[in-house]
Amino acid sequence: MKRSVFLFIISFVSTFSFAQTVNYNDVAVIVNVNSQTSIDIGNYFQSARNIPTQNIIQISAPTTEEIDSTQFEAVRIQIENYLLTSDLADSINYLVTTKGVPLKVLNECFDGSMSNYSCASFDSELCLILSAESSSIGAGSGVNNPVFNNTQYFSRSTYGIYLVTRLTGYTKQDVYNMIDRSGPETGVNRLSAQAILDINYSTGGDSSYFHNLFVTPAEDYLTTNLWNSVVHPDTLPSQNQSNVFAYMAYGVNASFNQSLNHSWTEGSIGLIQESFSASTFDLAQNTSGQLLLGDLIAEGCTGAMGLANGNFFGLIVSSETFFNRYLDVAANYNLAESFYMAEPRLSWQSVVVGDPKASLRLDNLAGIDDPDELVLRIHPNPSSGMIHISSEEELASISVYDTRGTQVKSIPEISGNTTKLDLSELNGGVYLIHIFSESKVKMERIVLTK
Repeated sequence: MKRSVFLFIISFVSTFSFAQTVNYNDVAVIVNVNSQTSIDIGNYFQSARNIPTQNIIQISAPTTEEIDSTQFEAVRIQIENYLLTSDLADSINYLVTTKGVPLKVLNECFDGSMSNYSCASFDSELCLILSAESSSIGAGSGVNNPVFNNTQYFSRSTYGIYLVTRLTGYTKQDVYNMIDRSGPETGVNRLSAQAILDINYSTGGDSSYFHNLFVTPAEDYLTTNLWNSVVHPDTLPSQNQSNVFAYMAYGVNASFNQSLNHSWTEGSIGLIQESFSASTFDLAQNTSGQLLLGDLIAEGCTGAMGLANGNFFGLIVSSETFFNRYLDVAANYNLAESFYMAEPRLSWQSVVVGDPKASLRLDNLAGIDDPDELVLRIHPNPSSGMIHISSEEELASISVYDTRGTQVKSIPEISGNTTKLDLSELNGGVYLIHIFSESKVKMERIVLTK
């Protein structure tokens, strides 16, 4: 019996199709000619997304992850000059950096009084080049992000800035895998995809702060919109979850010497709002064993956001806003739009990893290895509690889950082609029913009215 394949399927489709209207003519890729890894990743992404050759910006920069403000200015001039002389400054909306391009711009980052914050991620500084706010680059403390909490689709002509994402990971192969497993309109099965919401190493008032302002709003959005989510409030992160499509972690301190070991779906995303969660993508530099974005990418996550340095509580990315944009498949915001609409500051600490135009579409067969389904009649639906089920095949078992993925009822053995399912003891709401024969499965969403 193939029941184990379907016990609680949580995954995306293994392929994606690009919408006919999505092209990468407004995407420029930044390649460091001093890094063969950067060159190779740029070539791979250009080929995979059919990016025009003129949109490849070659720079000569240090290959170290950290550079100072003087070195940044030298790189900035190269990028700006190329955009202007190639007549691309106003037609490009998205800049994509690659592994081998500097990651952080450091001056006096966090001084002893915690009052001087003259540091930022390279990419967040790059958002402001050739903009009305370009004089704020390197000034410290960042500037308000004009995209934050907006709903209008992004363009440079509308907002005056660029959106910047990065193609990086611990290894070049990690980046190739990330590119292959994402893109415009990657299929997601909302009936069975799972989001993990973590609060790590936070206790007392800190734990309440993160839970009330970030975790609970995200959970409420996911549940209201029929996405499965699991809140993990322990001091250690969740581990060994299958087919995760979203992972979110908030905390005062990061997790150390902990591997998530999740199985990730295609098109999956991660958000780690813990200090220094994107401080390096060089595994050898992570001597403390901190959980980093690179760990998520290595496991199979295809888009993520973290912090190159520390951050203020008041400038944390809004998880609710991000989910509201990225999971609104009708509006079809892309990954870059979704992350930056949740980001309050630029010239600041955030690093966004992934294809800027990655997006989702609903596909109820996504991730199912054997899409052979039972032919069933289920009525009434909505129901007050008693549901009648009939099939052309002999039924074997039924499992019922709430929208958080918790099994709330099970009928382990059924004889015959018909049965009654009594859910009258459950509260009103939406439930997912998995109905098995010996070789097939059918998933149905049931609404209970009480």
